[in-house]
Amino acid sequence: MRCNLMDSGMGWNYWGDAYRTGLEAKNCVPGENGKLSKFERFYGFAPSYKRLMPFGATGFIEHVTDKKAITRAVCGRMIGYPKDTKGWLFIKENGQLEATSHARFDTRNYVERAKAVGQEEPVNQGFEKTQGT
Repeated sequence: MRCNLMDSGMGWNYWGDAYRTGLEAKNCVPGENGKLSKFERFYGFAPSYKRLMPFGATGFIEHVTDKKAITRAVCGRMIGYPKDTKGWLFIKENGQLEATSHARFDTRNYVERAKAVGQEEPVNQGFEKTQGT
C-alpha cells in the first residue's frame, strides 16, 4: 500500500484509505490457474472494472445544479469507494469528503509519470468520461 501512497503523492495520514482501495482492487483480481476472484466467489458474478481508478487520482466532481454556471465541477482526489453506494469517495481541496458516481478523471498525469520513469510510450487518453456502474 506504500506504493499507492507514493504514486499519489498524498501523506501518511491517508494510509488506511490507500489500504482499503488496494484491497478492493485485489479482491477483483482472479486467482491462479483461472480460479474465481474473491469478489466473484462472494457475489456470484464477475466484477466490473469500470470504476477502478488509481488511489489519489485527480477527478472532477460534476455538479449539474445550474447549467449556466461557469464552473460546474469541483476538483478532488479519489481516496476510495463508498460502502453504501456506487461511485468513488473524493476529498476536495477544502478537506471535505464527498461520495459520488458523477465524476471525470484526468488520466494525463499518469501518462506523464510513465514517460518520466522511462516506460514505453503510453497512449494519451486525456479525460476519461465515467458513469456510475
